[in-house]
Amino acid sequence: MAGGPFATPTLRIQRIGLAERLVELRGDRFLIGRSTECDLVLDEPTVSGRHARLTRGGDDSFFLEDLESRNNTYLDGLPIKGKGPLRLADGQAIRICDFFLVFNGARVRIEDEGELSSSIRASINLGASDLTPEPARPGEALRGILEVSRAVGSTLDLDEVLEKLLDALFLIFPQADRGFVHLTNSRPVGPDLIPLRHRVRRWTQRPYTISRAVLEEVLDRRVAICCADLPNFERFAQSESLALSGIRTMICAPILDRDRTPIGMLQLDAQDRSRPFEPADLELLLALLGPIGVAVENARLHEEMVCRRQRDRDSQYAREVQRALLPEQPPSLPGYDFWHYYETAFDVGGDYFGYPSRAAIPGEAAGRSWAIALGDVAGKGMPAALLMAKLSSEVQLALASEPDPGLVLAMLNRRIAEADLPDSFITFLLLILDTEHHTLTVSGAGHQSPILRRADGRVESIRGVPQGPPLGVVEGATFAPVAVRLLPGDVVVLYTDGATDATDPDGRWFGCRNLAEAIASGPSSPKELGPHLIDRIAAFSRGAPQTDDLTLICFGRRP
Repeated sequence: MAGGPFATPTLRIQRIGLAERLVELRGDRFLIGRSTECDLVLDEPTVSGRHARLTRGGDDSFFLEDLESRNNTYLDGLPIKGKGPLRLADGQAIRICDFFLVFNGARVRIEDEGELSSSIRASINLGASDLTPEPARPGEALRGILEVSRAVGSTLDLDEVLEKLLDALFLIFPQADRGFVHLTNSRPVGPDLIPLRHRVRRWTQRPYTISRAVLEEVLDRRVAICCADLPNFERFAQSESLALSGIRTMICAPILDRDRTPIGMLQLDAQDRSRPFEPADLELLLALLGPIGVAVENARLHEEMVCRRQRDRDSQYAREVQRALLPEQPPSLPGYDFWHYYETAFDVGGDYFGYPSRAAIPGEAAGRSWAIALGDVAGKGMPAALLMAKLSSEVQLALASEPDPGLVLAMLNRRIAEADLPDSFITFLLLILDTEHHTLTVSGAGHQSPILRRADGRVESIRGVPQGPPLGVVEGATFAPVAVRLLPGDVVVLYTDGATDATDPDGRWFGCRNLAEAIASGPSSPKELGPHLIDRIAAFSRGAPQTDDLTLICFGRRP
């Protein structure tokens, strides 16, 4: 019987804020990028269409190559663009933008032989009872339990636990030449089993062979197995891979968690037929499964906790950095009141607002006019937050050199377009408030027009704003401003679509009409109107989760 394939190499995909997943590396070439034609699609604007490629070598090794991507590919923190294909080793981390891909080049062969032969020397079903059979050598079992507990009890690092576990088992079972641990993977993507750790007492070039039938028997049926004379199993007689492996005898058992659910499989085997594994060895191994299962489960839980804490720290740092780019307090201008609100749907967001300084017009008194900016970056999460950070700096630079708001938007559009970020654009509003003449000049780039509530209660959109395309969409686009006069008691409301797109539990949108009605019925002061609008949106949502970043700015001329 022909040997089965090696257990498929995998990529473990990690990204802050998203659940970890696993993909198999099948075929000789594996393309990674944003394009739907790729084998692994990373659907984020910062990832190039064809970003990187993995190629299988003649010895089943894998090589990584950057495909002239815009944002480079990193291997263990070092950029590899232009360096040609690089050979991957187990555990190496590949970074593509915000994604981390951990390579596992599984070299354990899985053999598919059908059902298990009846010539197995001994097997014990652990699923029939919560009781483990009493070992024939209780004294030796006790010493083994103490040895395993001592070995694995000093660390919570999963790799160290498995290494020390196999070391201890080699001491307890001196006839074992090799051992391995497989841990189950509950994720829907990828194989059910990951060859996580194996140890060889005696050096060999032969492939480490695992029987798929044994795997299924041990994990699916919770059966522990002892094979005393493997080559004489009639079913294995034609298996070339098993013949090449040199295995003569083996014992294997499931690793169970506290609920007696299989979380992995442990196997020990040997090449010396003169010292076969006996049923008593299997009973001894079963006696050790308790401390082994506890140690592995604790290590896995600890690893998950450490990763979760690291993600939380990274997210908290990203939130703090983003908040530092936004104003803490609204401006204090004579005759005007300001209020603002900002809340992201995720840890970080793509909304931007600010009151940046602007270049003075010749002859204009210092501090007479003030810029008010509001932008909404397409997308959510970290990619949107990175583009938002770029927008923040670009707005400052543009306003420092150009007083005309229409020309400022043209400059921003050119700089965003030059960045050549696929599927990335920004809707944007730039307002210039002249506190001496009480005029408001508005330029828009695909964003919702400001809402103006007059002192007499009338609510109207600031009409006539020539809405140019979103920033970064049309190279060379122009943006013409429009000016309105603010009377005493007038209030202006700016918002992102997190306000109008808020939904209730039935999926209905808050919408522009409800927003206009809330503005019309609200208090006259901007500082009171803003919280009123947030309360109305929250009452409409009735606890439904926020799905988009929400920014509100209210300002107005005092009566």
